[in-house]
Amino acid sequence: LAGENALERYDSSAYGQVLSTSGLSAFTYLRINKRLLEGENWRQFVDFVLSMSDGGKQRLSESDSYGTDLYVGHIKGIKETEVIIEIALV
Repeated sequence: LAGENALERYDSSAYGQVLSTSGLSAFTYLRINKRLLEGENWRQFVDFVLSMSDGGKQRLSESDSYGTDLYVGHIKGIKETEVIIEIALV
C-alpha cells in the first residue's frame, strides 16, 4: 500500500494516523513548505520519518525503488510522421 497526506497538518496525531496504517510501504509527503521547516513542525516531521524507517513496514521491491534506463525518443518521429501524412494527403 502507498499513501499521501492530503491536508496541511504537522501534529503528532496526523503523523500517528499515517503510522497506524498497516502495510504501508510508500508515502508521498505533500505540502513541503516553509511552515514544515519551522521549529516544532520540523522536529515532529523528523520523528515521523524516523518512525516510518524504524517501524518494520514493508518496503517496496527493488524494481519499484529505482529508475530505469528507459529512454523514449519517439516525439521527434511523431512530428516527422505528421508532415509526411500532410504531404501524402495534398
